[in-house]
Amino acid sequence: MALEMPSLAGWLRSVRTFRGLTREAAALRAHVSVSYIRRIENEQLIPGRQILDHLISAYELDDPQARFTRELCEPPYELPPLEVLRKLIATPDRLANLEQLDRIGIQSMYIDPLQNVLAYNNSYADAVPGVIEEGSANLLLWAFPPTGGTPAMDERYPEPHLSLETVMRVALARAAFGRHRDAPRAVHLFELLCRNDRFVAVWEGGIDVAYTREPGNLLQRFDPDTGKPYTASVEVTEMPGLYGVRLFTSVPRRSP
Repeated sequence: MALEMPSLAGWLRSVRTFRGLTREAAALRAHVSVSYIRRIENEQLIPGRQILDHLISAYELDDPQARFTRELCEPPYELPPLEVLRKLIATPDRLANLEQLDRIGIQSMYIDPLQNVLAYNNSYADAVPGVIEEGSANLLLWAFPPTGGTPAMDERYPEPHLSLETVMRVALARAAFGRHRDAPRAVHLFELLCRNDRFVAVWEGGIDVAYTREPGNLLQRFDPDTGKPYTASVEVTEMPGLYGVRLFTSVPRRSP
């Protein structure tokens, strides 16, 4: 069965199944009828806030999962066209910000909610060769190529790091696709990712959701010149007054 963009019905059904609950058991936990659970999962009913909170508690969802569930009850977010976003950040001060970060060795770029690269500095391009392709760079497509396989940089990751990093990437993607589930370019990106077996396996095999990478969750990379591994702390911040634009920064932590 083909994967589908996030929906409240599909998400709650997946969570219930992942928790190993029958509809009867879920109804008992959430203090609702079995038919109520069935109608939600068949897209015949959108629960009110109180019932939704009962379901979140019954399914033992963490904060990001609960936020995701509530967002699926709301209208999807708008997703500005890439051309509009690129024009927004193509100002002297915003591009100078990337150059300033470049001078102190901080790998940085502007991205949209779907991890399309809008602009970047040389430090980032040098650190992760192969990600940046003029006019079409997308971090998710780099991590999960539609042709299958894994990126060259990822092939050097030891297990379990590769598995953990893959789960994180899919968790971030899930949150983004939930917010922008009706946007045509989000749907198209999702269809491309579904051609990658690794993406499909992790998406189907878990219910992780993430809106940001925690400070202690370091990214492992390899120096493209020496091949030596190093870690980097990553931060993604919303740009004030620029909806749909985020600043991605990666600070290398190389051993002496």
